[in-house]
Amino acid sequence: MRVPWRSQSQQAKTQAELARTYRAAGDLDGATRILLEGIREHPSDLALMTELAEVAIAKKDWPAAALGWTQILDAYGARPPAGVFIRAAFVFRNAGYYLTDQKPLETVSDQASFSQTGSAGRLASIIGLVILMANGFWLTMAFGIVGARYRDLSQITAAIMRIAFLATPVIWFAHGARGGSLGVFLILNPFYHFLDIVRAPLLGYPIEATTWIAVLLITAGGFGLTIYLYKRYSSLVPLWV
Repeated sequence: MRVPWRSQSQQAKTQAELARTYRAAGDLDGATRILLEGIREHPSDLALMTELAEVAIAKKDWPAAALGWTQILDAYGARPPAGVFIRAAFVFRNAGYYLTDQKPLETVSDQASFSQTGSAGRLASIIGLVILMANGFWLTMAFGIVGARYRDLSQITAAIMRIAFLATPVIWFAHGARGGSLGVFLILNPFYHFLDIVRAPLLGYPIEATTWIAVLLITAGGFGLTIYLYKRYSSLVPLWV
């Protein structure tokens, strides 16, 4: 999940993508050089501005990051995505705005509401919620059958869920993680994908193609496995219980 880009020029978008690659590789100075060259040609391009602010975050240069995100909020106008406000609030907090100036955070709090996502975002989130509930159905059926045979499964599941909660970006953000080593872990984490199809549209983020592929594969495979288990072992459940 990342802050959506809005670029008016294909050249500027390409420069921003190249800078993101440099940032993911750890070459922050190279990324900065590319972005400054692009901003000289396209001074109001949001893709370049956003990536430059992200580079400042990677450098831990919080004053520069706060200035960048203030400019980004102004450039978006009256209705930026809610995810932009959340990212800006994170930067303002680290920059010390919560101690010296409450106005930026108050602006974020007042304007980042559910209505910012728009009807398309809400519809996408509802679709994601339906998919999540459907997966809950086959999980209940499959774990019910297997749990009847192996009584210790509930304890193993509880232990796994505690670890999964901390390893999934529920109480922490995954901004910019796609390009680093953490991105590989997120791609392999099924809980992240199911969380993302519900949360990302509400925050104004695009849903990654890999997330949709993972969700659809898990859903289809889960229902197929559950149907097999039901046909093969449902008659034995009363004996196991």
